[in-house]
Amino acid sequence: MLPLWYEDLGGEADEIRVVLVNRSREILKGDINSRLRCSVQRSLRQRAVELLFDAAVTAIQPDAVEYKQQDQTYSLKTGTIAWTAGTTPNPLLMDLPVAPEHRDRRGRLLVTPTLQLPDFPNVFAAGDCATTNANPQPPTAQVAYQQGKAIAHNLQAIAQGKPPLPATIHLRGTLMKLGLNEGVANLFNQLEIKGQPGHLIREATYLELLPTPRHNVKITADWLTDELFQRHRPFSSERLGQTPWLSGVATVAAGLILATPLAWRAAQPTQFHQTLSWTGVPTFLDRLTPTKP
Repeated sequence: MLPLWYEDLGGEADEIRVVLVNRSREILKGDINSRLRCSVQRSLRQRAVELLFDAAVTAIQPDAVEYKQQDQTYSLKTGTIAWTAGTTPNPLLMDLPVAPEHRDRRGRLLVTPTLQLPDFPNVFAAGDCATTNANPQPPTAQVAYQQGKAIAHNLQAIAQGKPPLPATIHLRGTLMKLGLNEGVANLFNQLEIKGQPGHLIREATYLELLPTPRHNVKITADWLTDELFQRHRPFSSERLGQTPWLSGVATVAAGLILATPLAWRAAQPTQFHQTLSWTGVPTFLDRLTPTKP
């Protein structure tokens, strides 16, 4: 949306220059999204984003970024600087009476398969602050969401005098937004869907995760209105010769095709599974967006 905003301020979109300074030789290195590297890099280049690889930032000035590349120091003049970095555990974890051997090198707590602390079985830990040696999981929302449900079930089991069960995590893949009306969906780390279809899958998945039908209806109506009338039309559509209204109609049609089974499943889950069990669609959706117990 940056070119659109800049034009609204009276500027020329061609004046915008965006440079990504990346420390390693490749983007998304060591990240759960590393499988999507090619799609992400292609999307950045289509938007004329300059990529500086193997460049380590050494200093940030009010109007410049200094970086070192191949033993040479450079200064990049800037108007706006956005800094992104990795996550670090909450400082609270360092104050807990947990032995060093029960932490990883970043200070995260090592937990049992049931997500309990070895020395304090009445304490559970999950998400960004916990990990396991045997089966470490990426620090993403979908993992924390499933771990939270596992902890809730284990707390109930302990209250009922039953043993806690190991947490089972099903990685459903990655959904990444690459811009307006563009995304990429890596389903179960096996099937990559790019462009507008990937964007629609991402939107439909997040609609399914909304807490109540009231939220779902409101957001769905807003989303379909945006898609139909292209209120936030991508800057590149004119250059690509796309017709905004026709593109919006096609998007809404595809969105309805994707949203219909999700809405049916949410409203009448038993009938949905009984009617379509032979197609395999219920199983696929259960793995992609599991319903609440």
